[in-house]
Amino acid sequence: MRRMGMEKKMLAVFIGLVLTSWIGLFQICSAASGPCITWSENNEVWVGGFVQMVGYFGLGDDQEEYSDQFVIRRARCDTRIKLSSLVEGRIHGEFAGTPKILDAYVQLNILDTLSFRCGQFKSPLSQERLQSTPNLLFDDFGYTASLAPNRDIGLQLSGKIFNGVLNYQAAFLNGAQDGSSSTGDSSDSKEVVIRLLVAPFTTNKSCFLNSLKLGVGASWSEHDQEEPGSVKTSGNTKVFTYNDDIVDDGTVYRIAPQAQLYLGSFTLLGEYIVSVHELSDGEGQEDELRNEAWTVTVGYCASGGRMTAKGFEVEKPFNGTSDALGALELVARIQGFCADTDTFEHYASSTKAVEEIMTYNGGINWHLNNHARVLLSYSYSCFEGGGETGDRDPEQVVTFMTGIDF
Repeated sequence: MRRMGMEKKMLAVFIGLVLTSWIGLFQICSAASGPCITWSENNEVWVGGFVQMVGYFGLGDDQEEYSDQFVIRRARCDTRIKLSSLVEGRIHGEFAGTPKILDAYVQLNILDTLSFRCGQFKSPLSQERLQSTPNLLFDDFGYTASLAPNRDIGLQLSGKIFNGVLNYQAAFLNGAQDGSSSTGDSSDSKEVVIRLLVAPFTTNKSCFLNSLKLGVGASWSEHDQEEPGSVKTSGNTKVFTYNDDIVDDGTVYRIAPQAQLYLGSFTLLGEYIVSVHELSDGEGQEDELRNEAWTVTVGYCASGGRMTAKGFEVEKPFNGTSDALGALELVARIQGFCADTDTFEHYASSTKAVEEIMTYNGGINWHLNNHARVLLSYSYSCFEGGGETGDRDPEQVVTFMTGIDF
């Protein structure tokens, strides 16, 4: 009995020594981007998250086409790992609605001019889509994102050339539908996506156009009996969709010119996208249809901070005193969507799907600190077509959003 007691003590001491030695290898820290665990040779695991609650309230809705509602728009957990300077990875999940994996990839950083990524990640086509959600000036993406693929599975090469003057991304993916993500593929055909971005003044730090970036994204693929995408307004109302029997069955290509500029207190983002699909009704009729969308977004920080490509920077985080109130940012956006005129009546109903949309958005962001904000915005959308006897009634929506990320 005494021997067994001594063995237990020795085992406890051994376990304690092992745990102590392991804990000594790690360091728990709180980086600017969130809490992380670091250990030798610059290895680290960063853990973050993002929660967003949105309230939509319709104005002048005499026909009661719109339902006022609060929703948990996003609730995400994000884990990133870095192994020295060569290997990094990410696991990013969504828990609002149906839980799902958003990003899951490993990236090998061979050189500044060449990185290789494998897994599930955002398709490198649309500037609008590639923005980090917590950094959006409004609560959600614009119409250009509705015509661009979201996340996809495959391989990607990327890098910076000439000290960042030229940036490129080239991906070989399953192929996702407009406004949607791909979680698998049932056909042999794949999608090729290329994005080039030029920052002509990035090496001149004193130039006021130092942050200017001009780019273009393009994609090409073959779709096989796939359901085409749809379009929603800023009030989360679906206003364009194809008839139930219509499928993508042929070549799909997209072109998306884009630009961004962060100039002191001002932010300017713009994008135009053309999405061309070969659609079929399954009974022999096929047509190549071209949809277009564009968006221009402007932000102005009235006090207390500025927006950068990496997110908003607050000078004095809110703490309840008169000299630390956070930052106020005024935002405005004008955007439009136009469906191919040959879409109606065979591929979509003119009484259910609109032909054109023009939407005006305006709002104010209160950034309490670099990780929390409150948004109050108003949107007005007018439509061509989409009504029982003509044009769909205009939509007016007030949006209230709170978001926190870490």
